[in-house]
Amino acid sequence: MANRHTKSDEQNLDIQKEVATRIATHARMQHKNFSIDPFTIMAILNCIITVVKLLYMCYSEDSMKSGFSNPGIIQKLLLKREIRKHFNKEDRQAVYGAMLEVSNSLSEAEIKDLLDSIGEK
Repeated sequence: MANRHTKSDEQNLDIQKEVATRIATHARMQHKNFSIDPFTIMAILNCIITVVKLLYMCYSEDSMKSGFSNPGIIQKLLLKREIRKHFNKEDRQAVYGAMLEVSNSLSEAEIKDLLDSIGEK
């Protein structure tokens, strides 16, 4: 049986790609040698999705929303761990800084949409 994507799947992917692209753009501004390509966007998405899924296991959705604006030590450690898996030493600091900057700049609606798109169903 073929796996069919629904419109909501496309919307979920769109919000995730939008956030990942913003992070990649911020990282590029911080580190001129940082390249933006489809694999970079996928690596950023993998970091975001993995961290959010791990946080779903530990926190309520409301505390996760506030954690985007003001990440705690656990969120930062999880984020660094995931970035280390996907990026080389030169790019890690740029990606980490960009993720913190973008997460602080997300509106409540964007955070809700992102969490809903990743949420454990």
